[in-house]
Amino acid sequence: MTSKQIREGDFPDKPAKGAKVLVIGSLGHAGVTCVDWVGKSHPNLADFDVVIVNGPSLVPHLIQRDQSEFSGGRREESWEGLRSMTSRVAERLGALLASGGTVYAIVPDVAFVKRREPPDIREVDTRPWLPLSVHFNKEEGDTVEVVDDAFARYLAHVRRWRYSFKVPPSGAHIEVASATDQEAEHATVTRYRSLAVNRQGQPIGLEITASVHRRTDSYLARAVGDRYERDPYQASGPLVLLPPPTEVSDEEAVRILLEDCCGIQARATAPAWAVSLELAANRELQDEIRARRADIDSIHKQLEPLLKEKERREAFKAILYETGISPLQGTVEAAFKELGFKTLPSDVSDEFYIEFKGTRALAEVKGHDKSASLTDLRQLIDYQLAHEQKHGTAVKSVLVVNAWRKVPPEKRGLAATLIFPPNVVGRAEANNIALLDTVQLFDALNALWLQKTGTQQLFDRLLNTQGVVTLVD
Repeated sequence: MTSKQIREGDFPDKPAKGAKVLVIGSLGHAGVTCVDWVGKSHPNLADFDVVIVNGPSLVPHLIQRDQSEFSGGRREESWEGLRSMTSRVAERLGALLASGGTVYAIVPDVAFVKRREPPDIREVDTRPWLPLSVHFNKEEGDTVEVVDDAFARYLAHVRRWRYSFKVPPSGAHIEVASATDQEAEHATVTRYRSLAVNRQGQPIGLEITASVHRRTDSYLARAVGDRYERDPYQASGPLVLLPPPTEVSDEEAVRILLEDCCGIQARATAPAWAVSLELAANRELQDEIRARRADIDSIHKQLEPLLKEKERREAFKAILYETGISPLQGTVEAAFKELGFKTLPSDVSDEFYIEFKGTRALAEVKGHDKSASLTDLRQLIDYQLAHEQKHGTAVKSVLVVNAWRKVPPEKRGLAATLIFPPNVVGRAEANNIALLDTVQLFDALNALWLQKTGTQQLFDRLLNTQGVVTLVD
């Protein structure tokens, strides 16, 4: 969810379906991420579009901490961690709002701690996690007039309230929680909206939107006390403040917000005992499932070699598009082995011989973006002469060419994509050289796999052809 430019009179849209939602302080809601106040570390709030905060669930932890400190108890690391955690949540919620995210906050009532001797009472700060500075009127009542029907179901479970919100005037400055003074931002109230009011018209449910201002880099501005840029750089997302429910649990209240505000059909996660509960009626089904899984395992075992063979054959497509000495030559040599020929290193070139039943032919492999050339033949003819000088006998030779390698196979060998030009064919015929294009070699592989040809037939065509060879008709 991204922030949008501020326009007078606009309120941020409700979260779209599919928004990523985090619940803080209430567990057991399926389909969303839930974290408790204490225990495991919280995820990065910036990864979420919507955060729902169950503030009342934090109050027992805050009271316990304050009772320990107020009674002269040792200030333990866990309490320091709680204070640090709430500050960090406030900071991250502020960043989420500044980036256009939405926060629904169930704001707890005030609480007090006291010690027995002598009687003394101190108010507990139950709202240290709020991302913006919000002020409250201390009063109680039971009149709830719903203004926004979107929250009617939630507010129907609020029969009494113990505070109302002090409405900030438009343009009022609001502090934004931040980790350091260097990162500080502030917000100016753009609009507020009452979600529900008491008899005096004071809001007991409030939505605030604000414009967010960066800290200024201007030395002159800082010198005169103007620490923030005058023009906002983006609109905040909505901060929705709601009173705690009195007729349902906090968990149920969160569930209502998930359903009514986020479009998420809230479901409880199954407890451990429900997961392990065995249904007698399912025993026969379980036996059938085991049998079917055994069938599936058997099929997978049969399927695995077929898939491996398919993948192995697919690799031979490389002879139709590869170039370069090592990649193309290696794949072509593997193709000849697949056809049933032996391959041996050449002692007169940097390539190889192919052999079948004791008869050898010298192979030369080339890859081109266009047609084969006389240069390819001249090199092979030199290798023929070197073989004859070394061994005293002439040798049959095969020039394998991957011509027009960037062109689909069906478009090769046409008038505009000749593989072997006439001058190359004439010189090959005069020097007992077979000209083999890789499309023919690929077709020969397919024919062999389909058992439509054999190794002897393929080798005979190579051995007995001068010029362009056709391995399969």
